[in-house]
Amino acid sequence: FLLWISSLRVAVFITSHAITVPPITTLYHSCRSVVQVAREEKQKFETCANTQVSKCMADLDFITQHELNRVQLSSLHNSKIVEKTQQIAEDCKSDYNDLKNVLDNLTSFQPRLLPLKRNNTTTCSTEEQDMLMNSVISV
Repeated sequence: FLLWISSLRVAVFITSHAITVPPITTLYHSCRSVVQVAREEKQKFETCANTQVSKCMADLDFITQHELNRVQLSSLHNSKIVEKTQQIAEDCKSDYNDLKNVLDNLTSFQPRLLPLKRNNTTTCSTEEQDMLMNSVISV
């Protein structure tokens, strides 16, 4: 055990005289330099991350605006289709009413022109049928 302690003491003595320990001011400046490099790297990372996030947000804003425009255009298109459909329905209703009025007028003022069989004995002539068709078509 004494041999081991004395050999350890010899090793400490040799290393403490063979290896020079830098002064505390040198250590302090080295530590400051390391901290400064770490701060600069942190600043570079933050700048890079902020640039990437800003680009991502700009791309997202562009895509969002594009989609909003597309939805608004589709909505406008759909509104026009609804308006046209409503106009067609109104036109059909108007045409139906016009046809109904023509037929009502035809039956009220000229009952003899109706293409009906009466008592299975009388039918409209071809001329009467043509006159009825021409009256309806001319509306």
